[in-house]
Amino acid sequence: MDTVIIKQNNNKKSRYCTFEKNLKRLASVKPNQLDNIKIPREEAIAQGFKKMVNDGEAQLYFELLMHLYSQRCKKILSSPRYLTALARICFFRDKFVNDISTWKRPNAYIDKQFPSLLRHLFAKYEMPLFFDHVWFTDDSIHQTWYTEVAQGKNIRKCERLPIELSKKMSFYFMSTPARLDINDAFKWTQLMILGGDTYLADQIIRSNFDGEIRMPQQLWEETILFLANNVRIPMAKIREVFDFIAFHGRNVAEFSLRGRTVASLMRLSDEWHQTIAEAEAAKARVEPIITWEKSDISDDVFRLSKQNKRLKIEVIELMNSIQLTQEGKKMRHCVGGYSNSCKTRYVAIFSIRNGLSTLATIEVRLRDRKIVQAKAKCNKSLSETAEKVMRSWAARNRLEIAEDL
Repeated sequence: MDTVIIKQNNNKKSRYCTFEKNLKRLASVKPNQLDNIKIPREEAIAQGFKKMVNDGEAQLYFELLMHLYSQRCKKILSSPRYLTALARICFFRDKFVNDISTWKRPNAYIDKQFPSLLRHLFAKYEMPLFFDHVWFTDDSIHQTWYTEVAQGKNIRKCERLPIELSKKMSFYFMSTPARLDINDAFKWTQLMILGGDTYLADQIIRSNFDGEIRMPQQLWEETILFLANNVRIPMAKIREVFDFIAFHGRNVAEFSLRGRTVASLMRLSDEWHQTIAEAEAAKARVEPIITWEKSDISDDVFRLSKQNKRLKIEVIELMNSIQLTQEGKKMRHCVGGYSNSCKTRYVAIFSIRNGLSTLATIEVRLRDRKIVQAKAKCNKSLSETAEKVMRSWAARNRLEIAEDL
């Protein structure tokens, strides 16, 4: 028995030393050698070390990774997304309230380990889980808010907030659901304060709609009150309805929802979208083509078997206004109007195709690498094949998928 225990301890020590040696190797990788690293987690670690501005931060990153290894946080250490987030944490070492070495792994689940680590390092007070998303972006302002609120500062007093928060608004803000990010938290707060309920707020945010900055404020408030006090609009239709209202609010004098019903609003929206699709197709024949650079999300090919048939399914990014227009016309939805959003790199649009047949259109919000819409023809839900391909493709590209898809 003693021999077995000694052998196990030696193996554990050997693996620890191997991990330490590997970290030192990655810390010394030259910038021009980063492209030669083929393992995603190793590339993320090497990139993390390169982002450190001084030896103190680099040493902290090394110690943090070593401690997580000693705590058996294997899933965190194998995820490029989490490894990059850990590097960002090191930029705020002056805000630590506890030493890294005293943190203990709470359990084997990654979605419990990371929040626990954040609160150990930064928090003197309870922090809502949605705030944790700030570490998965490059926005240092949001990360500063995290450290300040975690140590007792009222969110209302933080600098450079996008909107001014009242006491009641700050309550709604801190009550934002965990699945939303901090940008959505401000939208959630505005929706709730205007009279919306949690279901309506959830619908609007999941639809990836930013229309409150594109329609008159009075109409935006009227729209929220209208939707809060009427029959629910189906999730598949709410984005289209908001686009319809926003367009008419900007372009039709004295446009209002007074006297309308949900049924009449949806009918008008459907008619308008059909007209827009036809207009986009006509415009594309005479106007210059709008193009944009490819995102860093890869196209892909999947080979599947279905009913004794071999399928070659491709996922392709659409790269210009003509392709969007053709996609919208073929699939009978309004993706043809997304040129500006693609040009500004707010979203990227992908098409799932089986030869000449288009199975689905996918919208990815680039700021957080999240699939926010996925539609088959006529805005219907995806087929089993298309959904399987979408989820496999998302996993390969480390994309999140909205919960309602």
